[in-house]
Amino acid sequence: MRRLWLVVGAALAGGCSGRDTSTEADGATPLAAENSPNNGAYRCVVGAPTPVLASGAAVALVGSPWTTRGPDGVRAYARVGSGDELHWRGARDEGDVAARLGLREGAFGWAGERFVAVLSERANRDDDLSVPEWRRHRVVSLDARHEDLAAVRAALPENACDPTVTEMADRAMLTWHRRTADGCDAGSAWFQLLGARGEVLGPAQPLTERDADGRVVDVRVRALSARWDFARAVLEAQRSDTGLDVAWIVDPASEVLWTGPTGGAEGVVACPRGGCLRVRVAEEPSANAGLGGKSLSFERLLGGGGGFTVNAPVSDLVDVAVSGDRALTLHSPAEGSAGCDLVVVDLAARAVVAQHHADAVACDLRYVHATPRGFVITSAEGAGGAARAIDCGW
Repeated sequence: MRRLWLVVGAALAGGCSGRDTSTEADGATPLAAENSPNNGAYRCVVGAPTPVLASGAAVALVGSPWTTRGPDGVRAYARVGSGDELHWRGARDEGDVAARLGLREGAFGWAGERFVAVLSERANRDDDLSVPEWRRHRVVSLDARHEDLAAVRAALPENACDPTVTEMADRAMLTWHRRTADGCDAGSAWFQLLGARGEVLGPAQPLTERDADGRVVDVRVRALSARWDFARAVLEAQRSDTGLDVAWIVDPASEVLWTGPTGGAEGVVACPRGGCLRVRVAEEPSANAGLGGKSLSFERLLGGGGGFTVNAPVSDLVDVAVSGDRALTLHSPAEGSAGCDLVVVDLAARAVVAQHHADAVACDLRYVHATPRGFVITSAEGAGGAARAIDCGW
């Protein structure tokens, strides 16, 4: 396993090592287009894929690798062997995770000084046909090498559905929805903030909305996810009553700043440096966007300024990731093609600064990681998986 290596030490280390400040509020304001470097004409560089597992590694990769933050910047994780083994590699160190911990993708993250993790036990049969059902959750914190385990007194119920850890700036967010007598299809959605060492920062809070009579009511959901953009978290859920999606914007102090519909024709909610936006494909094709191209529409939800559009050769919108004033949008590839189409938009210059089609990259935000210089994408490309940096350093 010591032969495992990654782009962390090369493409990532140059721009992403050290403290990840891409999502921290620093009081900066977005550049005006006329003041952007090269008048907004700079382009992000899409790097070559770098294997996650070195050629000739003694073990095989299971599934796609993924990334989290760590004490020295971006860290890569890969499931290997039987799928129960986990190896990590950072810019200056690497190691194996003790098998007894059972860390799962999405269930742990770097809070600033320690890792926060949800450890769970599988409740259903262990066969290839069943979807894992996890119960008896407990929240812990771990040091940089996933050792020195300490209990965290979080409010996460033992039978919660899909508990997730989302990395924030010097803290982490736990999200889950409650299991009911009918299972995980109609429980209320909750979140709780933890500090840099895993300490509880406040009580767990339900995600709510106002009904037609103006009363505050819990939202019953069948799925819940969270993402940290720039100084704000975006939580999204699929409602159990209508099947439609709803989003909340939450600040680092747990205050809900906005709630409203998302998904489908409503587009995707994202929060870059200049304020929160609703991103969607414009209804009318753009004559300047190339053959079959349309425009990406950015409508202001929070923050100053009006909405705007950016010409882009896209036909749909799957999801959005944010790095400062940059947005990476994911799009379904042309009919018959595999993988995902990626577009990077400089929101200050209001221009596309990178386009890329990746055959082996899943169109799933779980495999996109924002960094101070841009983004890192992981995939099951090749025999040992691959990581690819999109470098927008300027």
